[in-house]
Amino acid sequence: MPTSSSTRRYPYPAERVWAAIDDFGAISTFHPLVSHSETTNGQATGLGAERTCIFDKGPIFERITGYDPGQRMEVEIYETGPFPLKRAVATLEVKPIDPDSCQFVFEMDFTPKFGVVGKMMG
Repeated sequence: MPTSSSTRRYPYPAERVWAAIDDFGAISTFHPLVSHSETTNGQATGLGAERTCIFDKGPIFERITGYDPGQRMEVEIYETGPFPLKRAVATLEVKPIDPDSCQFVFEMDFTPKFGVVGKMMG
């Protein structure tokens, strides 16, 4: 399964960055490619919370499948909509560096659609 990852340092306290990603339905407030987002099962955060993310190409549906408050969450994209993915799981981690900055780690494991061609694209 292909993996994509990114690590960034932010000049904000870890608690502030965590608060932004922990408000699960509000990803559209900071993700430039998500035009609209909302929770879909009445749960704003934590294990089992679900959301819809609207992109230019259409919606995807996600749920939190792993959750360590203030530190780490695992998010499964369970309906990939128009994207060429069969399955995808993202891990988001916030690590304090000092009181005023933190490191944000994003990693995604995914299985592309389209058989052998999809594997080559991955």
